[in-house]
Amino acid sequence: MTQNGNTTATLEEMRLPPMNPDDIVIMVMGVTGSGKSSFVQLLVDEDVDVGHSLEPCTVNVGLYVYRDQREQTVYLIDTPGFNDAKKTDAEILKEISFTLVALHKQGISITGIAYLHNITDKRMSGSSLQALKTFKAMCGKQSYPHVTLITNMASDSSSSAEEANVGRLVAHAEWWGDMITNGSRITKHTGTADSAKKILELLIAARDQSLLLTIQKELVDDGLDLDNTSAGRELDKEIRQAVERLQADMKRLREEAQEAQDADMKRAVEEQRKELQKQIDQAYESQRSMSITLEKLAEEKVEEERKRLDDLVKWETQRDKLKAEQKQSEDTHLSEKKRLLQELEKRPHQSDIARLEERMKYMEIQHKEDKAKDEKALHDLEEKIKKGKKQTSNGKRWRLFQVCVGVAAIASAIVTLDPALAKSGAARVGQGVSGANGDDGGDGGDGGADGGADGVDGGDA
Repeated sequence: MTQNGNTTATLEEMRLPPMNPDDIVIMVMGVTGSGKSSFVQLLVDEDVDVGHSLEPCTVNVGLYVYRDQREQTVYLIDTPGFNDAKKTDAEILKEISFTLVALHKQGISITGIAYLHNITDKRMSGSSLQALKTFKAMCGKQSYPHVTLITNMASDSSSSAEEANVGRLVAHAEWWGDMITNGSRITKHTGTADSAKKILELLIAARDQSLLLTIQKELVDDGLDLDNTSAGRELDKEIRQAVERLQADMKRLREEAQEAQDADMKRAVEEQRKELQKQIDQAYESQRSMSITLEKLAEEKVEEERKRLDDLVKWETQRDKLKAEQKQSEDTHLSEKKRLLQELEKRPHQSDIARLEERMKYMEIQHKEDKAKDEKALHDLEEKIKKGKKQTSNGKRWRLFQVCVGVAAIASAIVTLDPALAKSGAARVGQGVSGANGDDGGDGGDGGADGGADGVDGGDA
């Protein structure tokens, strides 16, 4: 770890009260840009990454704590949306599935799901419909009574246009119709904290502690690979259709390339062809990435967490080095400036004075430019560190990670960064965390999922 102990402090922040089966857990879901993070921000004191454009802010699952009016602890899980610019739908499915698996293995059921939809959209786009299909496949019809469909970004008073949009959503069975038929409710979010609190109360009131989402059952209880789950099959179908469309476009481009006479036109067509091929390759990679067992998914998450810690150490080291270089540069600049001023006092000739003054002027300009570059680089590093610490120190998210992958894997991840922290890191995780297979959790707890839950507590994590 770094000498200043910043990353060590981040690990210390992971020591949190245990989650337990009585806790209230609300999943906040919806496509990118539907207002999920803004909804969560209205309820919690923590800083939530909120996007103000089509560029997504939530790229990983975030877990936040809210106290309701009865002083109950409510965990809000902010999820990345499908149709994301930074991650493929396959990556997002894996991220959300991992979180749901971790909860199930700890014996914690989902209380309810808030599914946000931008009601100002006049039509259900193809990507939004695909995201909804995948969402339905993840949940299963048995979960629909615990799903609240939220019309977001609505005006305070219902407009005829908004009512018409809701009517269209309900009229189509493949949109919201079948969910409403099977128990889901629709409610309006007006963008206020009171509105968000009322929505949570609706979800909590319909709680069923035996609720099990389809993807949780398929991955944990049935032992299916992700691509064989209902959600995996739904997403695979969409990927195949996308590949067919891309291949049709590729065929058209090949024909255009053969017919093109102009050299510039040929180059433009070739660039388009390369971009299409890149998209096709990415689609096939998404398909391959879903052919994964729960154990392999856990291994992937270990590597992701190790990389997050590794990156944090690297950025802190770069920042400290840059600060030292800035100080040295400033000292060198002041020393050289002092030397030139002294030399200026000794030179009686006007030509020498003019030459030295010109040199000092150039030196000041160069120093300002270098300083501005360094300040920008330092600012960028500080932003990376801030974001990295936020991701790494989200202890409740870390707790989900602990339960699913087990103590040995996390100790292995930590030891690659600092062997001295391996033992303390493992102790924080717990002395009996069950592995992905539900094997015995060591001395700290019973085997299987229960052992995992007990084992987390055992290390005072």
